[in-house]
Amino acid sequence: MKRKKILAAGVVFLVILAAGSAGYSFFSRNYRAAKIYGTGEKKVRLVKFNKPFLADHFEITIIKISLSDSLKSNSKTLLKKEEGAEYFIIDVKVKNKNSESRNLPDSGSILLGEAEYMLEIEGLKLDEPGYGPFSEQIKPEETKESKVVFKIPVEYGDESVIWDVFGSGVRIRLQ
Repeated sequence: MKRKKILAAGVVFLVILAAGSAGYSFFSRNYRAAKIYGTGEKKVRLVKFNKPFLADHFEITIIKISLSDSLKSNSKTLLKKEEGAEYFIIDVKVKNKNSESRNLPDSGSILLGEAEYMLEIEGLKLDEPGYGPFSEQIKPEETKESKVVFKIPVEYGDESVIWDVFGSGVRIRLQ
């Protein structure tokens, strides 16, 4: 009788272990998880919308953030609706505070979620003017506006969002 109880407990343990493992493999198979970061309070800054802050040689002002299932500019469709995906859009104003002309190398990345389920997603490169980093250099004291776009899984639409501002290493919490 004692052997049967031990055997039954072992089978239950293995079933629970297999179910947990299957759930983990389902998650990791459907999302290309990037890097897990230590995002302690000292590493992530909180900023207010429409209040400028410095990142590298630029003064950045976040105007607004939004989520959309597709992206249009005037009457042109830039990004079509995709099953299971949304577009996280950051409207931003950038001013060059350096004495030399500079350009922004990329859009940076966003970190979505918390702890072991955190994803890093790179910004999309769009050929439309006013989206992503600027193709030309920004002159000293010149200000330009842009929309930075990230394609995210629908399940992460209401998760916390941390943006590595234009790849500068300055991380800010947006949501």
